[in-house]
Amino acid sequence: TIALYLLESYNCNTRRFLANALLYPTEVEEYINRLRSQDPVVTWVVRSFHYRKRKIFELKDTMHSVIRRATRKTGDLPYIPTAKKCQPSFPFTKKVITNEAKANYTFQSCDDQT
Repeated sequence: TIALYLLESYNCNTRRFLANALLYPTEVEEYINRLRSQDPVVTWVVRSFHYRKRKIFELKDTMHSVIRRATRKTGDLPYIPTAKKCQPSFPFTKKVITNEAKANYTFQSCDDQT
């Protein structure tokens, strides 16, 4: 497990970002100074959502109806066992976002204590 950890940490994006930061310290300092000179902005994001319960066999039902529609033109309907006769072992849930609002607030002044 240590070898996998070392392999993952060597290939991660954070290591590459920090390696570039160490190679170009003057550009990093200029970037930080630009951030310090700008007014702070806070972005608020609010999402309304609900969870929709899905059955295990929902995908199979969908595929059954797609295949039935596709083969209806030829008149040769293949035998596909319906999943509606089967009972799912437990429901899956999917997060469905129903509404999203976003707003930016800019402050006139800021006292940086760092």
